[in-house]
Amino acid sequence: MRTYTPVVTQELTKLTCDGCGLSADKDERPMEFSEFLSHRATGGYGSVFGDGSLVEVDLCQRCVRDILGRFVRVTPPEPYGAEEPEGESPQADAGDGGDMDD
Repeated sequence: MRTYTPVVTQELTKLTCDGCGLSADKDERPMEFSEFLSHRATGGYGSVFGDGSLVEVDLCQRCVRDILGRFVRVTPPEPYGAEEPEGESPQADAGDGGDMDD
């Protein structure tokens, strides 16, 4: 027998850029919403932000380009139908769950 308990969850529905103030609602501006870069971390021992401090930032794609652009490595996608390099296939990485958002 199984017993279930209802739980309340929260869903992120809107992001506001910490750089320029642009707001993107998940339903009204889904493309802009999906291009936000969000980072959340806890400062470690000796961190410039303070040991144990919560460090967060949400940036729209334009602020990422303007603020971090010279540090960001961008690799364009391969043209449609291009052959995969020997030994590398999309299936090899399937299921790794590697979401780099957080």
